[in-house]
Amino acid sequence: MNYRIYLFFLSFFSLVSCTQPKVKEGAPSHFQRQWIKPNLWISELNDLYNFPYWFDDSLLAKNHIHKICQKTYFENYSTIQNVNLDLLSPDEIKTYYFDDQGKIIRMEWEGLHDNFVYKKKIFRYAADQFDAEIHYLPIITQKDSVSGNNLADSVVISKHSEEQYLQDKKNRNYTSLYNPTKSQRLFFVHNTALTSPITIDTMLSPAPNDVLIFPDFYKPRKIYSVQNKILESNVLEFRYDPPGNLLSYSYRQNSSKKERRVLYSSNGYISGFIEKVFSDNYLIRSGRTIIQQDAIGRPVKIYKNTEVPQMKKVTVFEYQ
Repeated sequence: MNYRIYLFFLSFFSLVSCTQPKVKEGAPSHFQRQWIKPNLWISELNDLYNFPYWFDDSLLAKNHIHKICQKTYFENYSTIQNVNLDLLSPDEIKTYYFDDQGKIIRMEWEGLHDNFVYKKKIFRYAADQFDAEIHYLPIITQKDSVSGNNLADSVVISKHSEEQYLQDKKNRNYTSLYNPTKSQRLFFVHNTALTSPITIDTMLSPAPNDVLIFPDFYKPRKIYSVQNKILESNVLEFRYDPPGNLLSYSYRQNSSKKERRVLYSSNGYISGFIEKVFSDNYLIRSGRTIIQQDAIGRPVKIYKNTEVPQMKKVTVFEYQ
C-alpha cells in the first residue's frame, strides 16, 4: 500500500512540474519604455552632447523627475558586495536637469580626484530648438572651467563648446552637421535604401573622420566611418526585434570586435548585458553587466558582475 501511494504522489508531482511555464531570461512577456537610452550606456555615443537622448522624457514627466545625478566610480574589487561606495570618491559626476515635460535643459559634468573637482563643464540647451528628425539639440552656452582652491574660484578657460555640431545641409536623403573644432561632419542618412559604398561616396563624399548614421540616434541601425570608398571603420551595428526592442549591438574597430546582448527582466526593463570581446575572431574576454532597478524600473546601479579582482566601473543614479 505504501508503495502504491508513493507512486501516486510521484506521478502527480511529475505531471504538475511538467505543466509549469519555463521562464527564459531575456525574453519577457512584454517590454516597457526604457528609462535609459543607448546614448547613455554606449561609450562611443554618450559624449555627443548635441544629442542628449539619455533618458526617456515621457517617464521623467510622468514621475515628476527634474534632476538626475549620475556618479561614476572606478574601483578594484571582486564582487559588488565588497564595495562600500560611501567610502569612495567618484571619478565623474554628471547632473541632468529637466523641465516639466522631461526635456533636458542643462547638464553639468564634473571630473574629480579624491573628492576635489578639478574640472567642470556646464551645457545649457534650448528645448524650443529641438530637431525631432535627428534628435538634435543645439548647445546654447557652455562653461568650461578648472577649479582653484574652491569651485567659486574656478577659472573659465573656454566659453565655446568643442563638442558643438552646427546644422550644415538638409534634404530628403540626408542631414549633415559640422563641428569646426574637430573638422568633422555627421551625416544622418534618412533614405536607408542608399547604403551601397558607391552611393554613399557619390552623395556624401565623407572624409575618414566623418561619421555616418543610419537613420538617427533615436533608433540607430548602423553608425560608422569610411577609410576609403569601400572599407568601413569604427562600426556600430544594432539588432532589434520586430516591435523595435533592442536585442544586441556590436562595435568593430580594426581587428577587434565587442558584442553586447541586451538582457531584460521579467517585467520588461533592461537588466544588463552579456559582453564578448574578440580579436581577429578569437574570443579574448567575456563578462556580464548588471543593471539594478527600483520598483518602477529606474536604474539605480550599473556594474560589472565578475568575481575576478580587477578595476571595474560602477555607475549610480539618484533621482529628484
